[in-house]
Amino acid sequence: MSRISVLRLVVGLLLLAVVFESAPALVSGAKSKLHPSQAAVLAVLGKGWGRTFTNCSQASGLICGGNGMVIQMSLNNSQLVGTIPSVIGNLSLLQHLNLGVNQLTGPIPESIGNLTNLSYLGLFNNQLTGPMPPSLAGLSKLQTLTLSDNRLNGSLPDALGKLTALLRLNLDNNSLSGSLPAAISALSLLTYLSISDNLLNGTLPDSIGALSACQNLGLANNTLSGSLPASIGNLTNLVTLGLTNNSLSGRIPASISSLGKLEKLNLGFNLLSGALSNGIRRMTALTRIRLQNTSLSGTLPPGIGLLRRLKQIDLSHTGITSPLPDSMGQLDKLTELLMHGCQLNGSLPALLGNLTALQTLDLGSNSLSGEITSFISNLTRIETLDLSTNQLAGIVPDTISSIQRLRQLNLSSNSLSGTLPSAISLLTNLTSLDLSYNKQLGGSIPSALGQLSNLTVLAINATSITCPLPSTPCEVPQSPTSAFCQACSNFCTSCSSANDSCSSFASNPCTEDGTCVSLGAANITTASSNYTCLCNPDADLVTTAIGTLTCIKTDPCTSYPSNPCGAGDCIPSPPAPAAAPKKGRPPLNTPYSCRCSAGATAGLGANGLPTCVSPPPPSQEPSNAVAMSTGAIIGIAVAAFAVLVCCITLVFLCWRWRSTSQSRQLANQGWQAEADRSYRKDDFF
Repeated sequence: MSRISVLRLVVGLLLLAVVFESAPALVSGAKSKLHPSQAAVLAVLGKGWGRTFTNCSQASGLICGGNGMVIQMSLNNSQLVGTIPSVIGNLSLLQHLNLGVNQLTGPIPESIGNLTNLSYLGLFNNQLTGPMPPSLAGLSKLQTLTLSDNRLNGSLPDALGKLTALLRLNLDNNSLSGSLPAAISALSLLTYLSISDNLLNGTLPDSIGALSACQNLGLANNTLSGSLPASIGNLTNLVTLGLTNNSLSGRIPASISSLGKLEKLNLGFNLLSGALSNGIRRMTALTRIRLQNTSLSGTLPPGIGLLRRLKQIDLSHTGITSPLPDSMGQLDKLTELLMHGCQLNGSLPALLGNLTALQTLDLGSNSLSGEITSFISNLTRIETLDLSTNQLAGIVPDTISSIQRLRQLNLSSNSLSGTLPSAISLLTNLTSLDLSYNKQLGGSIPSALGQLSNLTVLAINATSITCPLPSTPCEVPQSPTSAFCQACSNFCTSCSSANDSCSSFASNPCTEDGTCVSLGAANITTASSNYTCLCNPDADLVTTAIGTLTCIKTDPCTSYPSNPCGAGDCIPSPPAPAAAPKKGRPPLNTPYSCRCSAGATAGLGANGLPTCVSPPPPSQEPSNAVAMSTGAIIGIAVAAFAVLVCCITLVFLCWRWRSTSQSRQLANQGWQAEADRSYRKDDFF
């Protein structure tokens, strides 16, 4: 075998290996024929779901192996209805089954346990009912089980403990009840466990600490009771711990400080008590602490200032007391501090001025006293500020106007005094301003406050604040907002009546031939009925076809710069009698009529008066057609010339080729003759 043949054989073998290696990808990307056994199963499934499966392709949601056996079914968000037929268990080589986000009903069939090759099972966001089938225990290769957002009920089966390859388990938003089975501790590879929004009860088992690989533990919105087990400190890989809205009681175990990777600690709405341990200082990865609506007490530990990544702290409605540790001033990434309804007292902590990243500060319903000091102006990013229901005194500082992002400001139910600073009207993003129940707070609301278009709530009841005087409302360039008018109805009524109907028009509705006289308050929808026109002696009062009043000269045909009838003759109508300046309008009349020329049609102009509309200009299509025909002729001529040139060139090339061929033939004959002579010569010797 030559070297070239060997090389060709090697290249062929390499290409064959590449083809076999890429076979699954080729099968998944293109259509392939189903194995007969699979086609029979899919025919039953398709009939129940209103689909037709004729081949394997990504378009059909199926991926098959080289033998035509289905290995992946992805029909999520495919508007499937009906039940999951038990025949699905015959897809024995299935590795991936995703039927999420459909309208499937009924129970999960027991036959699902026959799919022993499954690594992914997603039936989320359907309307499945009934318990979780015990046959799930047969899915020994399963890595992801997602059954969230269904109507499953019953208790969690112990069979879950046999899914030892499981990495993710999501059963959120069902009606599962009972306690968390101890067998779940066998899932040592589990990284994500979420069974929130169910009806689970009982206590958290100590064995939960065996889930050492778990990064997310979510059991919120259940009815779990008892204390947090100390073994929870063994979950050293936890990033999120969500146990909100249960009935957990007792102290937060000190072992929780071992969770050095924890970023989100959500234990709010429970019965937890006691003080926070200073061991929290070791949880330096924390970005969120939510312990609201618990019975925690005492002061915050100084170690909280070492949690430099903290962005949110919610301790609302707890028993946390003052003072706040000075170390909190180091939390320069904190955007949300919620301590509404705690037991804080004393003056506003100056350390708050260092929290320059704050966007929400809620210290309402405490016992804070003293004044609102100037440090508040350092919080330039704040959008919500609630200091209501405290014992704050003194004035509202002018510096508050420097918080340009402020949207909600609640200073109600304090003992503030002085006047409202006029600069508060510079807070153009304000949507809510509540100053109510500050009896000694007075002064007048700046009228410019009525122009804050985003303002929807303005509360000044039970204060000494007054509204602008009725004589000044028309200094406001626009109509006040509804929130402003609710607080200052007299202001808005006066402003409305002061702006007469005549000024509601962009120009004098009576034209230069008359004077507009207002007969009532401005109302843009009825302005035409709230004024009249005092016309000049040579003009008449008329009502136009669009319902407005105007003045027209006695000879209207000559009172316009050009013929008002356009493509027609203007014929004056008998003059209308002058009208007295009283509310109402004269009978409908027109100052002239139009005799339209041939082809023109009668109509109304933009001013509501008669005119003639000229017919559209004659169509230019014939001339265009001629132009197009001329262009076409020129194009044809150019094309014909080009064809002729090509033909001549081709004939010339053929002639040259023939001449050359003859020359070569003669030359070959000469070479052959020479060869023959040589051959014959050799024969002689």
